[in-house]
Amino acid sequence: SSRNLAVVAFDLLALDGDDLRALPQETRRARLAKLFPVDGPIALSESFDDPQALLDVCERQGLEGIISKRRDGPYRSG
Repeated sequence: SSRNLAVVAFDLLALDGDDLRALPQETRRARLAKLFPVDGPIALSESFDDPQALLDVCERQGLEGIISKRRDGPYRSG
């Protein structure tokens, strides 16, 4: 049988030896978007402005959960 694999990238913590964790998430995401062509095998995760609408869709689809980040926040380990 044939199986499909989906790879979705949602953050970029380092690039070319530079630690990007202190940068805002929206800046890291913009740099990540430049790495992958739109029609390539790796997709960039979607972003949503309405968190309640996102939660409603996740519930209807029976998803286990979501990952959310503040657009203006740095990456914090742990």
